[in-house]
Amino acid sequence: ASENASRIYTSPMKLFEYMASGRPIVASDVPSLREILNESNAYFFEPDNSESLAGVIKGILNNYTEATGKAERALEMVQNFSWEERARSTIRFIKEDD
Repeated sequence: ASENASRIYTSPMKLFEYMASGRPIVASDVPSLREILNESNAYFFEPDNSESLAGVIKGILNNYTEATGKAERALEMVQNFSWEERARSTIRFIKEDD
């Protein structure tokens, strides 16, 4: 797969680990990450733009209360993506297809 296709269609498993860490998430603004993350639980920077990344990090340091809130919301949301929940979802899908 091309690099661009990977940016659009794949969601790294490590994303869920980041969400479970309870720390603010800074993510590249690509469609695959936006399927999971949003403005309420993460910060986004323009892909391949170091100035954008630096600006986001500075913003977090200047408003750590907001950053902590986003981290807490990511931690709450990641519970929906546990292996147990994924298994339940798969079982529901299979049963619906019967």
